[in-house]
Amino acid sequence: MNDYYKILGITRNASMEQIKKAYRSKAKQYHPDINKEDNAHDQFILINEAFEYFEQLHNHKKAIRDKAEQSATMDEFWKTWNDFNRQKARERARQHARMKYEAYLKSDLYRTTEAVNSIVDFIGTVFLMLFIFGVPIIAYSKHGLKALLFGLIFIIPTAPFWIKFLIRTFNKEFLLSIFGWQASTIRSKIFRLMFFTIFNILVFFKVVLNTLLPLQTIALVYSVLLLLAVGASFAVQSRYYRYLIRIVVAPTLISLFFLMNRVSTHAPYTETYRYTYDQYADDKVFFTIQLSNEQYKNSPGVRMFFDYTPFLRNNHITYTFATGLLGIDVITDVEVFSQL
Repeated sequence: MNDYYKILGITRNASMEQIKKAYRSKAKQYHPDINKEDNAHDQFILINEAFEYFEQLHNHKKAIRDKAEQSATMDEFWKTWNDFNRQKARERARQHARMKYEAYLKSDLYRTTEAVNSIVDFIGTVFLMLFIFGVPIIAYSKHGLKALLFGLIFIIPTAPFWIKFLIRTFNKEFLLSIFGWQASTIRSKIFRLMFFTIFNILVFFKVVLNTLLPLQTIALVYSVLLLLAVGASFAVQSRYYRYLIRIVVAPTLISLFFLMNRVSTHAPYTETYRYTYDQYADDKVFFTIQLSNEQYKNSPGVRMFFDYTPFLRNNHITYTFATGLLGIDVITDVEVFSQL
């Protein structure tokens, strides 16, 4: 029996995601279409055989949850593998070895192992780009050149790491997997992730921040639920679903909670305040006013707006509040006016 762990270069406690990653790396390295060494063909077949063994072993263990029963049926699994499945795996590997390299990358076997990896890389790239370009832009727009230079202090030293990540990510294979015709499944998963991410961002700014809750309370709610989601996600084998729980399910539950509170309001009341603002407010991404007597100092959403134009010609603001369905007060209307 070949040492499949040694063939893929993995440890005996490697996860299925680590096995897939090792397989992708080894298979690309030894595919006969690009590797002309004498042993490349045989090595490629062994790599595919090893991966199919681990995949079938993983499915076997997943189907039989009870540990004792898993151990009792391992002999049966070994016999089935040696008598039937091993030869089938080798034959499929020989077929893949005869393929052109580009055709192999489009094969069902390789695409299955690459799908989740492409999605995770895509998500990581989006957040990385937001960090690299978004932080300096927001820092400059809110606080000027000094803040921009301060932000660059953190970004420039990390350049070797994120440049390497971007170079690794934006290669031909990645672009084919994201935009190629064969990646409809990948695109649909990315679409779902991006849809819910945008949805949660909109709800956060339009609804969550417009509730009469201090920012510390809102941050606590998100932190607790996200920590619970991270803990729960470790019980899930698929990396895609782990990310789904962490960055989609948890924030969406919070969004639905605040939307449910906002959907039906009652007992409206108004409050009027004089406000001031930064004289350089027109250079800011988010326009924030300061209310008299420092009212709602800990509730930035009450004082933050995207359109600053009406505020520059006025000096008073009237809020219309109402009690939400779940008892949390929310802003239902805002009017600004000028008064001496």
